[in-house]
Amino acid sequence: MTTRKLVTLSLATSLCVGHELRAQQWVPLGPDDENWPCDQPFGDDGFALDPEGNPVIAMLTGYSDYRISVRRWTGSHWNSVGPVGFANSNSYPCVATDLSEGFFVAYQDPDNGYRVSVSHWTGGSWQLVGSAGFTLGQASPTGLEVDTQGRPVVAFTDVTQGGRVSVWHWNGMIWEPIGPQGFSMGTVACLDLAIDGAGDPVVAYRDNSNGKRTTVQR
Repeated sequence: MTTRKLVTLSLATSLCVGHELRAQQWVPLGPDDENWPCDQPFGDDGFALDPEGNPVIAMLTGYSDYRISVRRWTGSHWNSVGPVGFANSNSYPCVATDLSEGFFVAYQDPDNGYRVSVSHWTGGSWQLVGSAGFTLGQASPTGLEVDTQGRPVVAFTDVTQGGRVSVWHWNGMIWEPIGPQGFSMGTVACLDLAIDGAGDPVVAYRDNSNGKRTTVQR
C-alpha cells in the first residue's frame, strides 16, 4: 500500500502573505482583496516584529520609481507606517524595530551616490539618522539590527572594499565602522547580521573566497 505524504509548497510570487502559527495551525494575517501585507516582493531582511509582536514589512513599491514603503499589522489590518514611498532605494530595504514603538530602515540611496542611508520612524515622520549616504562608496545593506542601546547597526558590502563585508553603527552622533572595514576574505553573498546578548554584532555569509562555504564572525 502506497503511503501518501502531504507536501505543502510555498511559492514566491509578487504577492506577500503573512501567517502566524497558533495551536499547530498557520493562520494568515488578514489577506483579502483589501488587506494584503504588500503587492510587491521584499528582501531577506525586510521583515521584523514590533515590541508587541506584530509583524512589520519594508518593501519597494512600484516597478519604475523603486520607493520604500513600510506596513505594519495592527491586529486586524495592514496599515502603512508614514507616507507610502517615503524614500528612494536601489535595493530591497532592511527593517528593524527600536526599543520603543519606532522602526529603522536601511537602504541603498540612489539620491546620494548609491550609498547606504538609514531612516527612523518615531511616530510622527521618517527622519534620517545622521547623514544620508554615509558609507564610503556604493553599498548594499543586507542586515539591520538594533543594539542594546537602541541604536542601529548595519551590515553591507561596499565597492570601495572590493565587495567585502563592513559593519557600521550609529554611536548617537555619527556613523562609524565596527572593527576594520572590508574584513571578509573576499566577496560574499547571503550576508546576515545579528546582535548577541552582550550587544556585539555577529555576521554570517557565504564566503566566495573560501569555496563558497558559510563563514560566521563576531
